Amino acid sequence: MKAPNAAPAVIGALSGALSAVRNRISRLGRVHLRLHVLTLLRKWGGGLVAYALLLLVGFVYLYPLLRMVSLSFMDSRDIVDPNVGLLPTRLTFVNYEQALQTLNMPTSVLNSAWLSFLLAAFQTLSSAMAGYAFARYRFRGRSLLLFLVLATYLVPMQVLTIPRFMVFSFYKLVGSMLPLLAVALFGQGLSGPIFIMIFHNFFRMLPRSIDEAAQIDGASQAQVFLRITLAMSIPILTVSFLFSFVWNWNETYVTGLVGAGKFSTLPLELEGFVASYNRLYARPGTTSSMINEAIRMAGTLVAVLPLLLLYAVLQRQFVEGIEKTGITGE
Repeated sequence: MKAPNAAPAVIGALSGALSAVRNRISRLGRVHLRLHVLTLLRKWGGGLVAYALLLLVGFVYLYPLLRMVSLSFMDSRDIVDPNVGLLPTRLTFVNYEQALQTLNMPTSVLNSAWLSFLLAAFQTLSSAMAGYAFARYRFRGRSLLLFLVLATYLVPMQVLTIPRFMVFSFYKLVGSMLPLLAVALFGQGLSGPIFIMIFHNFFRMLPRSIDEAAQIDGASQAQVFLRITLAMSIPILTVSFLFSFVWNWNETYVTGLVGAGKFSTLPLELEGFVASYNRLYARPGTTSSMINEAIRMAGTLVAVLPLLLLYAVLQRQFVEGIEKTGITGE
């Protein structure tokens, strides 16, 4: 009798084993793929979400600016054409020519630049001195005086402006920028209490041992403040100066009231942009003109462009100043 052939059974067993191994490898591959995906999500998921949020917030802030730039280069036909989107069909620079003339350039921007620079410099220096005095000196009523200084920030500007204007009118200073410079020099400029509080908190964190070591070497209080404390305060001086410069640049209420129409700044010219444009480009026989949204956007962009250029140039110093304003001391 012939022995049964075992080859088919062996081949079947090997096929089953190979199939089981293949299934096992496939399951392990899927598990490994899932683990790899989960690892990538844990590693990069938070960053991707953060970048997505930053892009969304950045778009919300940048879109009005992009829209402003787009409109400023459009002519009247593109503005009323519903088929024109963000990009104009034809570029025109007539809007900027008329806006520059309406804004009284370059006189207005030069006036804004030197006035904002002086106000920011005076306010930064006076706020630093006041903050240093409150942080370093011990005297009776110091806490009460500091509270009163900070409380003036809660008083509306109009309440303080009226008595100041009466004083300036009595001394015949209305019509010049001397009142604004005097107020800033004595620490009562725009948002002055905020800067005093910032300098006070910063100087409190500086180690007193530095002052004591300098005094042992023969330095006076003025030398300690000017040569040591201010030298260590460059970041916060930079930040305070930039904030003060921008705030004074954009201020129009007090500047227009004290200047009495005799002093022109770029924000003041922008405030009366429509009236100035109608006066310059009025149609014959009328008191109105063909002003449109494109011309207004061109004027607005010209008004904000100096501050954008300032931030672009000093961006690194500004960010570093924000990061370094807090240091740990004794």
